[in-house]
Amino acid sequence: MIVTLVTSYIKPKFYLRAWFVLLIKDELEERSSLQSTCGQKMKIIQFRESKVCRKEVAGLEQILSQRPSFSDLASLLKRCGQAKALPEGRVLHAHIKKRKYDRNVFIGNWLVRMYGDCGSLEEAQSVFDSLPNRNLYSWTLLIKAYAINNRGREALDCYDQMQRHGSKPDLVTFVCALDACTSLAALEKGQKIHAAILESDCEGQVVVGSALIKMYGKCGSLNEARDVFARMPQRDVVLWNTMIAACAQNGHGKEALQLFYQMNCEGIKPNQITYVCALDACANTGALAKGQEIHASLLDSGCEGQVIVGNSLIKMYGKCGKLQDVEKVFGQMHHRSVISWNAMIAAYTQNGQSRKALELFHQMKSIGMQPNRSTFVSILDACTSLLALEKGMEIHAEIVDNGFQEEVIVGTALIKMYSKCGWLHDARSVFCKMPQQDVISWTAMIAAYARNGHGKDALEYFHQMKSHGFKPTSITFVCALDACAGLASVADGREIHASIVDSGCQGEIVVGNALVNMYGKCGSLQDAKIVFHGMPKRNVISWNVIIAACAQNGDGKEALDLYHQMTCEGFKPDHFTFICTLDACASLLALEKGRDIHFSIVNNGCEGQVVVGTALINMYGKCGSLNDARNLFGRLSQRDIVCWNAMIAACTQNGQGKEALELFHRMPTEGIRPNQITIVCALDACASLAFLEKGQEIHGAIVKSGYDGEVVVGNALINMYGKCQSLQDARSVFSKMPRRDIVSWNAMIASCAQNGRGAEALDLFKRMQIDSLKPDPITFVCALDACASLAALETGQEIHSTIASRGFEGHVVVGNALINMYGKCGSLQHARSVFQRLHQRDAVSWNTMIAVYGHNGHGEEALDLFKQMMSEDVSPNQITFLSVLTACSHTGRVDDGRHYFTSMSQKHSIAPKVEHCVCMIDILGRAGYLDEGESLISTLPYKDDARVWLSLLGACRIHGDVERGIRAATQIFKLDPENAATYVLLSNTYAAADSSLERQKVF
Repeated sequence: MIVTLVTSYIKPKFYLRAWFVLLIKDELEERSSLQSTCGQKMKIIQFRESKVCRKEVAGLEQILSQRPSFSDLASLLKRCGQAKALPEGRVLHAHIKKRKYDRNVFIGNWLVRMYGDCGSLEEAQSVFDSLPNRNLYSWTLLIKAYAINNRGREALDCYDQMQRHGSKPDLVTFVCALDACTSLAALEKGQKIHAAILESDCEGQVVVGSALIKMYGKCGSLNEARDVFARMPQRDVVLWNTMIAACAQNGHGKEALQLFYQMNCEGIKPNQITYVCALDACANTGALAKGQEIHASLLDSGCEGQVIVGNSLIKMYGKCGKLQDVEKVFGQMHHRSVISWNAMIAAYTQNGQSRKALELFHQMKSIGMQPNRSTFVSILDACTSLLALEKGMEIHAEIVDNGFQEEVIVGTALIKMYSKCGWLHDARSVFCKMPQQDVISWTAMIAAYARNGHGKDALEYFHQMKSHGFKPTSITFVCALDACAGLASVADGREIHASIVDSGCQGEIVVGNALVNMYGKCGSLQDAKIVFHGMPKRNVISWNVIIAACAQNGDGKEALDLYHQMTCEGFKPDHFTFICTLDACASLLALEKGRDIHFSIVNNGCEGQVVVGTALINMYGKCGSLNDARNLFGRLSQRDIVCWNAMIAACTQNGQGKEALELFHRMPTEGIRPNQITIVCALDACASLAFLEKGQEIHGAIVKSGYDGEVVVGNALINMYGKCQSLQDARSVFSKMPRRDIVSWNAMIASCAQNGRGAEALDLFKRMQIDSLKPDPITFVCALDACASLAALETGQEIHSTIASRGFEGHVVVGNALINMYGKCGSLQHARSVFQRLHQRDAVSWNTMIAVYGHNGHGEEALDLFKQMMSEDVSPNQITFLSVLTACSHTGRVDDGRHYFTSMSQKHSIAPKVEHCVCMIDILGRAGYLDEGESLISTLPYKDDARVWLSLLGACRIHGDVERGIRAATQIFKLDPENAATYVLLSNTYAAADSSLERQKVF
C-alpha cells in the first residue's frame, strides 16, 4: 500500500506533515478528475470502484484485531468513504474511540472525511466539534463534506467560521467553497471568494480556475467565466472542458463548439469528458450536423465505446429528434449503465414516443437493471405526456418501494404528473409529504394550480414560497404570471412584474414572453407591446405571444403586420405562429390574407398538423368560405374532437345549421365521442335554426350524459332557448344551474334583450352586480343591447359612465355596442363621439357607424364613412355592403348602388347574400327601374327565394305596376304560400294602379 511505503521511510516528527501532504495530493487529484459538468455521469465509474473498496473493508474485525497503525486506520477510513460503507466506518470509529485515537487531529480529519463521503453530515460535524485542535485541513474537510452533499449553505457558513477562527483558506478550501456557491447559484458569495483567491494569488492554479469557471457558469455569469479562462497561464483538458460546459449550460452552444475546435487547434487532445461536453452543446442547440461530425471523430479517438460517451450520443440524437440514430447507438453499446437506459427513455419521451419509453422501462427491469431516481423522473414524464394516471400511480408505488419518495427531484416529477392528469389533491399531498422542498418543487406546485385554473391558489403558493425564504427563479415567475393571465388580474401581474425587475430577470427571454402573454390575456395590449419592444432578445415564442395578444385584443391588423415583420427579420414561423395569425385573419374576416398564410403553411409542411388544420377551418368558417373549410376537413388524415368541433361551428356560423347537426350525428359513427364543446356547438346550430324541438332533444341527451351540471353547457342551453324564443326554458335552466359564471349571466341578459324583454335584461344586470359579480365587456354589450331595444338613452348613458370608470371604453366590442345603442336611441352625436375615441376600430366598428347613419336618414354621411373606411385599408365584409346598399336605397343613389353591388364580388370576392340582392332590387324598384330589377332576379342564385320577389312586389306597389306585380305574387305563392304579406302588397298594387289612373283622368 502506498501509505505504508511512505510512512516507513520518513522520520517520526515529519509523520503527520507527510500525511497531510498526501491528503492534499489526494484532494487535488480527486478535484482535478471531477472538474466537468458531467459529474453525474462519472458516478458509474465511482460505483464500480466502490465494489472493489467494499471487498477491501470486508473482514474488518480481523484487521482491527491486529492493532493497525495510524496509517492503516487512515487507509481503511479512506476506503470506507469511497465505498460509502457507513456501517464499517462506524465500526472503525468505535475502535478508534476505544484506543483514544479520536482526539488526534490526523485521525479526526480522516473521520470527518469518511463521514462526509458517506453522507452522514451530523456525525462528521460531531467528530469535528470534538477535535481539541483543529487545523486548516479539518475546516476544509468539513466544508467539502457539506458541499459534496448539496448542503451549500452550511458549507459557506463553515467557510466564514473558519476565517473568524483565524485559519486562512488554501486552494483546496477555495475549491470546496466555490463548489458550495455553484450548488446554490450564489453568485455574490462566489465573487467575494474570487476576490480572496486573487489576494492569495491562487487564481492561476488550474484546479482553482476550473472551479471558478464552473461556479460562474452555473450562476449564469458567462462573461466572468470567460475572463477567468482568458487569464489562465496554463490550460489543461479539464479547464477547457469546464469552459465548454459553461457555454453550453448558458445557451451558447455555438461558442461551446468553437472552443471545442479551438482546443484541438491548440494541441489539447480531447478526452471523453470533452466529447460529452461538446455533444451536450450540440444537444442544447439542435446542431445535428455538428453532433454527427463529433460522432465521426469519436471513432478515431477510441472513446466511442465508453459508456459515458454513448450516453451523451443518445442524449444528443434524442434532442435532435433522430430516434433511429438513438436506437442504433443504444443497440451498439457493449455495456449499458442505468444512465444509458435513462437517456434512452428520455429520448423516447421527448420525441412523443412515451409508450415505447414505458416498454423500455419494463425491459430494463426485466434484465435486472435497478432504476434510480433519474429513471423514475423520466418515466413519470412519459406518464405525464400520456396522461396515464393509473400507470403513474403504479410508478409512484415503485418509488416508495425503492425509497426514493423523499427525493426532491422525484417528488417534483410526481407533482407534475398528478397535476397534468388533473389530480391536484394528490399533487398537493406529495408536496406536503416532502421532507425538504426546494424552489423547483414550490414552482411545480404553482404551475400545477395555474395549469388547472386555480390562479388564486397558485399566487398564494407563490407568496408562501417567498415567505419561506425561497428566491423565485425565472421559471417561478413564468408560472406566477400564467396564474395572473388565467385570472385576467392585471394588478397581480404588475406586482409580479415589479418583483421581476428587482430580481434582474426581466432581460430573460422566457420571462419577457410570459409578461407579454400575461398583459395580452389581461387585455392590457399597450403594456404587452411595451414589454415586447423592450426585450433585448426575442425568439419565435416572443413573436407568437405578441401576435396572439394583438389578435385576442381585437387588433388583428397589427397582428398581421407583426407576422410580416417577424418573417422579414428572419424568424421562421412555427405551427403556433400560424395558429395566432389565422386567428387574426378570422377576427378581421381577411379571407385573402388567410389564403396567403395557408399557402405558407403548405410550404412549411404544417397543413397536416391537426391543430393547424383546425385553425384553418376556423378561419375559413369565420371568413364565410365554408367550401374551403369543407375541403380542408376532408383532406385531413387525422381529425380529433377539436377539429370536428371547429367544422360544426363553421357550418353554424355560415347558416348551415342542418349540416352542422348532420356532422354532430356523424361523429360517433367515426369513433369520435362528443365532448362539452361539441354539445355547445350543436346547441348553437339549433339556436341558429331556431330548432327548438331538436334543442330540447339534445337537452335530454345532456341530462342523461351528466353534462347538465357543467357551466359551459348550461350557458349554451340558455343561449339556445333564448334564440328559439323559449324564454321560460332559458329561465328554468338559469335558475337550476348549480354554479353560474359571468357567461351565464351574460347569456340570460342577452336572451331577455333578444326577446323584447329589455327591462328584465336590465333588472338582471343590476341583480348580477348585487351578487358581487363584476360585469365584463360582454355583460356591458348585452346591457347596452337591452337599452338599444328599449331606446332607453338615459340608462344607456349611466352604463356608459360605469364602462368608462372600469376602463372598458376603449375596448372595441364595448365601443361598438355603445355606437349601436346611441344610434338606436337617435343620439348620432354621441355615437360619432364614441366612434372617434376608439383606439382601434375593426370592421364591426365601421359597419355599426355606417348602419347608424343609414337608419337615421343620413345616407350621404354613411357613404362618406364607407369611403373613409376603404382609405384606411379596413376590409369590408358582407355586413358592410348591406349597410352601404341600405344607405344607397334611402338616398336614392342608384348608380352608387349598382357600383357597390358589383364591386362586392368583382373587387372584394364577397358573394352577395340574399339580403344584398333584396336591397339591390329595392334600390332599383324605388327608382322605377322595375325591368332591371326583374332581370336581376333571373340572374341570381336566389330566384327561388320568396324574399327577392317580395322586394320586387313592393316596388310594383309603389309604381302601380299590376302586371309585373301579378308575376311577382305568382312566384311568391309558389315559394311561400302562407305569406300573408303577398296578398296585402298585391292589393295595394291594384290600389296604387287605380289611384294612378284616377290621377291621369284628372290631368
